[in-house]
Order: sequence, then structure tokens, then C-alpha cells
Amino acid sequence: MSDLQDNTKPCCGGSTEVYYSLQPDGSIVSHGTTAPLAAPLEIAAEPCTKQRLVVRFAVECTTKGTNLDQSRESCRSDWTVVTLPDNFVFEEKTFREGIYSASGSDNDVLRQFTDFIEIIAGTGLLFPRTVKVACRATSPESRFGENIGSRGWTKAHPTVEYFAYR
Repeated sequence: MSDLQDNTKPCCGGSTEVYYSLQPDGSIVSHGTTAPLAAPLEIAAEPCTKQRLVVRFAVECTTKGTNLDQSRESCRSDWTVVTLPDNFVFEEKTFREGIYSASGSDNDVLRQFTDFIEIIAGTGLLFPRTVKVACRATSPESRFGENIGSRGWTKAHPTVEYFAYR
């Protein structure tokens, strides 16, 4: 699942944030100024005309419990893939993991950027149009049997900004 958020910071120092959800049928629903999920990340002040657009994912996985022989279980969520339309690219450095609940170990948000394009011909400035996101977890380590049956999990709302380059 992913949400598209259109975040605009006006010059007066106020903040106007309008949220959109990408629905399973491909339609987009406006939520006005109320976030459909947890609050968005703070976005640095930009010039008045600069729009900061954000894709927000929801990923999670939960392991089986640590086994009687003290071996550990692991999980990885399915990959969620977003490809931007023509004239839009992701800004990789803005990726945030957004983990809000975790147990066990190896709690990570995985990401892969692909489909790189040169946004200004001849400059070598390459930006991706596609991002894949998933998460993983491992059940807790067991010493002296204290974590037998305990599960591990990762729950996250990762975000990444994108922009129009034309």
C-alpha cells in the first residue's frame, strides 16, 4: 500500500498539507488536510513555488516464534513497487525508513531504486523513476530458553520524495 502526499510550504511560514491516497483500483482519493495514516515527516522549508511530493508506503511482516531448539525464524514482506509517470523522478537521499513498531532483531526496511534517467541531457544527473520497498525481521534470540515462542516483527511507513523535472 502507498499514499501520495502533496506537501506545500508557503512563504508566510504557515503550512498547508493536502493528502491523497492511491486506492487499490488505481483511483486517487483526497483526504483534505487530514492524514489517512500517521503524521508525515517534517519537510524542510522550500521556496514558495516549490512543491514537495511524497510517496508513503505501509509495510509489515511478523515471524513465527523462536523454536524450542533456539533456532530463530525470519520474515520479509512482499515488495511494493511504485513507478512514477513521465517527467517525475524520486530523490533517493530523502528516503526515510519510518519504522514505528519492531521486535526481535534484523528489523530493516529494504529499498531498491531502478529505472534511472538523465534529467538534464549531458550532465550525468541520474534519478530513478521506480522504487521497490519491503521490510524484514528475525525472531528474538533465545538464551537459557527465555524467548522460546516469541515473535519478531517490523511495521513501517517508509517515505520518499519525488519531483517533476520538466
